[in-house]
Amino acid sequence: MFGAKSISKLFLGSMLLIMPAGAFAYVDDAGIMDHFNYANDQCLYDYLNQNDYKFYSKDRWSDAYLKKDHSLFMTISNNPLAGLRRQSGLLYTILIMKPGHQTDKGIEVGMSLEQVIAAYGELLYSGDVDKYRNTPNTGYALEGTYTFKTEYGDQERFKYYMISYFDLDSHWVEFLVDKSSKKVKAIGYFYGDPRSGISNNRDLVYELNDWGLWPIVLADRINEHPLKSSWRAIADAWKGI
Repeated sequence: MFGAKSISKLFLGSMLLIMPAGAFAYVDDAGIMDHFNYANDQCLYDYLNQNDYKFYSKDRWSDAYLKKDHSLFMTISNNPLAGLRRQSGLLYTILIMKPGHQTDKGIEVGMSLEQVIAAYGELLYSGDVDKYRNTPNTGYALEGTYTFKTEYGDQERFKYYMISYFDLDSHWVEFLVDKSSKKVKAIGYFYGDPRSGISNNRDLVYELNDWGLWPIVLADRINEHPLKSSWRAIADAWKGI
């Protein structure tokens, strides 16, 4: 399809963030799609087969499925020892890549960063980990850049915010936000402990990289005409002056 997975789930699983009991950063609900599989106890193979998903790829620990309209992507355990703690058929990840599917707080792809903050709480940024751990109803944001080539051969840079919110029921959501437009480009939902630590928590980006899903998330940019791309680059340059 779009690419092969390259980072081991076992490696990521060894990099757990352990947040102290009593930390107040948690939000009240970080679930999605009206508490979908909220206890993470549902074997999802039948659900996937009955809801327009098709098999996408697999790695040592998980099977990946993509909804036929490319709006949703899901990985589930295919190994009773997967991550050393997850039975076969149970959820690892859901990625929302198109509008139409909301988090429990009503956020979907295409909404603004302002709407995310209004729904979930203030953002703290890299370097504020201690403050984040002790401030109620807050999220943590990192910045990054993804470099890609358009269909016309131009090399582009997509600058983003990677925003994470957690709740007390082991759910967490991440929002990939276009740094230029301040719009949500993708949403990641995870159950369990964060796998790479709060100071570098970009599991959604890892999933997009590993499974080759950037062509779906950045379809508008990849297929953009070079003249339009050039004008946007000039506009971005003026913003930075």
